[in-house]
Amino acid sequence: MDATGPTQTATGDPRIARTRKLVARAVISLIQSKGVTAVTHQEVARAAAVGRATLYRHWPTVPELLYSALSEFQNPFDFPRSDSLENDILAGLQALSRRLQGPMAAALRVVLSTGGPTKHPATAFQDAGVHRFLECWNYHNPNTPVSGDRAKLALTALAGPVFLRWLLSETPLTDSELRQLVNTSIRLLEEAP
Repeated sequence: MDATGPTQTATGDPRIARTRKLVARAVISLIQSKGVTAVTHQEVARAAAVGRATLYRHWPTVPELLYSALSEFQNPFDFPRSDSLENDILAGLQALSRRLQGPMAAALRVVLSTGGPTKHPATAFQDAGVHRFLECWNYHNPNTPVSGDRAKLALTALAGPVFLRWLLSETPLTDSELRQLVNTSIRLLEEAP
């Protein structure tokens, strides 16, 4: 099993892919309608119309159900592509900040505090973010690509304060604070050897 459910999904079995989608939608729906505490194997099985044995076989714990659903629908990093690197990174951080508010934030807190089935969720989210950040940077700077390590450092510098503020006070950074983060990070990346 991996973080998103059964490993057989890689074989292309449509039943597994269908079950994974149904379960993820049920988890998200429960979180949005009743809160994260409503996510139990029994409630998810009922809402997804799948057997509890199937859920326990593929997602033995509630945090694994939450992680799978968040992974399916909530990649926290989304950098659009426009004519401005600064605006794209700023939009990505604003989207991250918005995702850290509301009912989905409680699910993310549970997932981050308990860990995932194979890899800690914070690491998985960071890996996804680095990939998206690299795509964004390289789209705007095809002649000066950024390495994976530099992208990881840049993303940590960008997203770290967003997550820290959320973890400590559950309040988002202001647009002005986000813009300052973006400008500083871009400048450091451009100046680095």
